[in-house]
Amino acid sequence: NIQSVSVRIDDVTVTEVIVEDSTTIHLKCSESPERIWLGTYSSITYTWLRNSSPLSETGETLPLTTSGTYSCSVKLDSKVAVTSNTVQVTVSSTPLVTTTATNPVKGSRVILTCGPKRGDGVVYTWSKDSVVIYRQFDRKLHLDNVDTADSGTYSCSAFHSGLFYSGSITFNVQETSTAECGLDKNCTKIGFVCDNIVCKCASGHFQDDGSCVAIDAKTNTTICASDKDCTLTGFKCNNKLCVCASGNLPINGECSAMEKNGVVQVVSSMVLIMLTCVILKFI
Repeated sequence: NIQSVSVRIDDVTVTEVIVEDSTTIHLKCSESPERIWLGTYSSITYTWLRNSSPLSETGETLPLTTSGTYSCSVKLDSKVAVTSNTVQVTVSSTPLVTTTATNPVKGSRVILTCGPKRGDGVVYTWSKDSVVIYRQFDRKLHLDNVDTADSGTYSCSAFHSGLFYSGSITFNVQETSTAECGLDKNCTKIGFVCDNIVCKCASGHFQDDGSCVAIDAKTNTTICASDKDCTLTGFKCNNKLCVCASGNLPINGECSAMEKNGVVQVVSSMVLIMLTCVILKFI
């Protein structure tokens, strides 16, 4: 005879389940003793209920697609059916897995967080593209120095005192820095424009350590927004171009802070030294 029935996920009895609407989770109606001990010729009938109303599914497992209060019953041959505990199920449209970067850049760090913070004793499981990530039992999954190979769908599940929740998130590691936008003004970094809802380097710019650096084709001068963007000594921002400040001289791509009268003084001093050497030579 069937002694008891429980609703389980991964052989763990649950009383509350929270899953994302994009995640496929199955409840299992589990009887005790197990089916193999009930006899080969025994006929077992499963009945699933949601909010006390019978469902059309009659199998041992039930996929979750709708929120509600679930239970199941198991009937052996013509004996009285045994009913399980009830399980409160919430199918959420809110992501249960959050990330520090939706479009991470190659070489950056990404931290994934699994659901709301619970008490001690929570058992977490992480997987990537349905493959379990071993030795990852914490609520947060740290991914350092990410590469394009780290792109994919990351899923987590957690058990805690009868509560089970599960979610997933998908991201792609970018070769360069991007961000979703609607207009150019939403791309706040210098040199970025909005291209197909993504912030990208404008034409004539090149990517440099997460920033867009622009060079004016005619003057070969860095484009700027303010003087602080002109990092080389002697340069200042003038009409969006880093140019030599007034009184400075461009020498080999740099601005010399030497004034013209200073040049005259140096030349005069050099002439005086040369004349002195000539005089001493004839003495």
